[in-house]
Amino acid sequence: MRGEDYAGARTLLLETLQTNPRLDDAFEMLSVLEVLCAAAESRARPGRGVDWYRILQVLPRDDAARIDAQYRSVVRQVEPVRDELPGAEAALRLVNDAYAMLSDPAKRARYDSTVAHVELWCDDILQTNGLCAADRSAPDDPNPELDIF
Repeated sequence: MRGEDYAGARTLLLETLQTNPRLDDAFEMLSVLEVLCAAAESRARPGRGVDWYRILQVLPRDDAARIDAQYRSVVRQVEPVRDELPGAEAALRLVNDAYAMLSDPAKRARYDSTVAHVELWCDDILQTNGLCAADRSAPDDPNPELDIF
């Protein structure tokens, strides 16, 4: 994480959790890494801007209640490690920015009208679990396990 290889750190953490599921602060680390990976992926796609939906780990079709619940869930995971984990403070700022954008109906409508959203839920983890079809269609809840984070 110190080297800002967030995708590599996420992969390593997931592999470690298979052999040591009781690793201290693992879910907190995973929440931080998910946010930082989403931000890094946004930067890797110039011209598209930040994908606030991906930062907050929600879908564009999710309603305000789902966005609020997800925001609270991510903050509960990241807040306790904010001062201890590299990147946690940045992840918390990104989550707060995403919530500010998506929780305000006017800002969200403006954002939605200017940004072409591509639901990128078929990343390496979801493809491994066979949750996405080749045509990139996603089920109603593409990854119900994300709710535990």
